[in-house]
Amino acid sequence: MTRREAFGIRPVVCPSCPFHRVKLGRQLRDSLSPERRREIVDSMLVEGRSFLCHSEAHGLEPAGPAGPRQCTGAAVVLAREGHPNQVMQIAARLGEPPFVDPGERVIPWTSLEDWARPEDP
Repeated sequence: MTRREAFGIRPVVCPSCPFHRVKLGRQLRDSLSPERRREIVDSMLVEGRSFLCHSEAHGLEPAGPAGPRQCTGAAVVLAREGHPNQVMQIAARLGEPPFVDPGERVIPWTSLEDWARPEDP
């Protein structure tokens, strides 16, 4: 188990992550109404909540040792915006290495506001 996993951040982006550019992730994102995407963004930016990995939360992927972990895709976008949530801040304070951004070919959004818009980046 790595320290990142212990702090609840999924180590890799799922192919079906709603923040992922590929077909499954894009389909999941596009299946969410604009209102639901807005709720997700507000929960992370306004309320400071984590966004759990849906694959782990629904039993499609093995969860971390303490249960479903934070979504890597959401963490990447939060880091790009300069808005790390509590899980990310605690990991940084405890000396965990910086989060690795897989690049725009995998996660094209530069902000949660961009992700919430119906248009593609």
